[in-house]
Amino acid sequence: MKNIALTKGKWRFAYMKDDEVKAKGFEPLCLADFNGGETYAAKVPGCFEYNLYLIGKAPDPYFSDNIYGFRQYESYHQWYFTSFDSEFGHGVLRFDGIDTVADIIVNGKIVGKADNMFIPHEYEADGLKSTGNELVVHIYPSAVEARKRYVPAMASALKYAYPSLGLRRSAAFYGWDIFPRMACGGIIRGVFLTEYKPEKLVEYYLYAAKVNEDFAEINLYYNFTANAPDLTDYKVTVSAKCGDSEFHYECVPWHNMETARFRVEKPKLWYPRGYGEAKIYETTIRLYKNDSVIDEKMLGFGIRAVRLDRTTLVTDDNAKFEFVVNGKKAFVLGTNWVPVDACHEDYDGRVRRALEMTTDLGCNAVRVWGGGLYETDEFYDYCDRHGIMVWQDFMMACGKYPETPEFVESIAGEVASAVKRLRNHCSIVLWAGDNECDIAHRWNGFERNPYEYSITREVLPRVLRDHDVLRPYLPSSPFIENAAAYAAPWLASEDHIWGPRDYFKGEFYRNSPAYFASETGYHGCPSPQSLAKFLRNPEKMFDGGAPTKEYLAHATSSGETADEPFAYRIKLMAEQVTTLFGEQTELNDFVRASQISQAEAVKYFIEKYRINRNTHGGIIWWNVVDGWPQVSDAVVDFYGVKKLAYHYIKRSQSPVCIMGDEADGKLKLYLVNDTSDEIELPYSVKEQYSGKTVLNGKAKCAPYRSEKIAEIELTSGEKNFYVFEWTRGGKTERNHFHSGIIALKLDKYLDAIEKIGFDEWEGF
Repeated sequence: MKNIALTKGKWRFAYMKDDEVKAKGFEPLCLADFNGGETYAAKVPGCFEYNLYLIGKAPDPYFSDNIYGFRQYESYHQWYFTSFDSEFGHGVLRFDGIDTVADIIVNGKIVGKADNMFIPHEYEADGLKSTGNELVVHIYPSAVEARKRYVPAMASALKYAYPSLGLRRSAAFYGWDIFPRMACGGIIRGVFLTEYKPEKLVEYYLYAAKVNEDFAEINLYYNFTANAPDLTDYKVTVSAKCGDSEFHYECVPWHNMETARFRVEKPKLWYPRGYGEAKIYETTIRLYKNDSVIDEKMLGFGIRAVRLDRTTLVTDDNAKFEFVVNGKKAFVLGTNWVPVDACHEDYDGRVRRALEMTTDLGCNAVRVWGGGLYETDEFYDYCDRHGIMVWQDFMMACGKYPETPEFVESIAGEVASAVKRLRNHCSIVLWAGDNECDIAHRWNGFERNPYEYSITREVLPRVLRDHDVLRPYLPSSPFIENAAAYAAPWLASEDHIWGPRDYFKGEFYRNSPAYFASETGYHGCPSPQSLAKFLRNPEKMFDGGAPTKEYLAHATSSGETADEPFAYRIKLMAEQVTTLFGEQTELNDFVRASQISQAEAVKYFIEKYRINRNTHGGIIWWNVVDGWPQVSDAVVDFYGVKKLAYHYIKRSQSPVCIMGDEADGKLKLYLVNDTSDEIELPYSVKEQYSGKTVLNGKAKCAPYRSEKIAEIELTSGEKNFYVFEWTRGGKTERNHFHSGIIALKLDKYLDAIEKIGFDEWEGF
């Protein structure tokens, strides 16, 4: 079926304030209805805020404190116009993303409505002309529309995100610690036209019901429309090939919705990175009528079995949270994924570059965070083919959402749509109900058991029973089970490790009981060159004085005063710098010290879990790249400039690595092996500050294990930079560990990393 991309055409837009629209009774259905009113060139996909900037009606939203000025536009209606030709009279329009409430109008007729930012929408359009068809998209102001949606008194959310409780729009775009407030909306993803087909494949789901090395039992669920009194003339086929393995199966339907079952001998299995190859069968599903193909779908199909082994709580003798793929425990080294651009600019390109950096860092997993968006098809295709496991949150975050019949119906429909779109992707290994909604029950004075919350305990499991029962499901992250709700929620086997950020080796981080960290991170400042791109006065960000509006806008705070949420972020980072290196008064020194603080912290968190990989399940740190120019936990800034942490993480996530841990007055050395081979290698340990080699040895480790290989006595209060060096396969590799880094001279640390080639600074 031919897809015609309408975003390649020329779009224009117009806008008007809500009270003016109501006063005039203004309901334009075509461009002529504007009666000569002013329209402007529009970028689609894109957002209203950035389109205003492109036409010169507003300043650059990314720069300085300009974003605060866009709140005045939250009550504006938007109309987007384009014209298109058509080879057929009856077509289907598909919008992959509309933000958020909209009317879709074709040739002066409303063909459908939208009220959900998260899911694609399709609309039939009949009577299309060969040339000069007119498409109008009327987007209503989300801030105004959200006020029409009921929010119960006992619901809760972060301050700026309350509109997202009733309106299915991303919570982060109302203001979060990763984004400023971007509430105006727009057409944020592609728009396509296809020919309407009365007979077509409506749904298809190809999955492995049973998997081993010898055979796989494959199920194909299909649902097609048929324009005939019986089905004797129809058949459905599936053909697939992966290297020298292939299969073909024909289904003679007795019903238009049914599941065919067949067996594949000696299948090529899909594995995550580090545990085998991500084998993909290039697959075509076809619908035939009278031996002619009337519809076909192509996909990459991965054969694998996945389960989540976990316990409710961490106890003295019982704790587990680990993914098992094809019978193998897959230790997770991953990163949280958030939308890559607040303004949706060059979104596909930014997704691709962010994924390439994710694989370069050695990650084998991403968690699509529930405060953002379901990602593009290209995102999941990439993960399929590169062995990246996807932990997929449903889109709810940090709140108690309404349980009204209207909202329940809306969220059930959304999740069904998302699951049906994504379930054919083998990379998705987990559905998670939400982000931090279980623990949100304890905010704002609530002491309710989250098990009373019907959406994640009843509604979503019911949807999954209908559409994808095979994948594991976690109601929330972190998940507070009934047994732990009042007794010990802090002992959940999976948790978000966000502490005081006083010192990354402090008690909170060192003694966290979680066997799986699904969030953790540390602030790092963008480079001076990047700061200069979005700030008039970068020096004011760390001078210890009252925060400026620039400071707040890129902290990020949706309010303009220092007591607003997230206004603390830069001050907190400055305090971290002072803790490690003392106060830094020069911009370049401050940025370097900040990036060292972040790099050492995230390295410590990753290595803590890898050292304990024999018993622990993994870590998903926050995050690769910023979607907004800011001071943040991301290890790559908005402009693609890597912070020092990027390079430290890449070494810490190398498949074979020697790591250190400081405990009981000793430096304990571990060899971690995340390969399928037993390894034996020579290594040395050097005190970088003194230049003295303190240890030479040989180390051995079984596949997928961590083994302690040595101990070195530490002097109380010692501050030393230890360099570990080893040779494997003719290649020399290095890692380091810094003991007692607090109150260290910055120039001493900088000199040390320069001498060993770890001074991988960018943007200075």
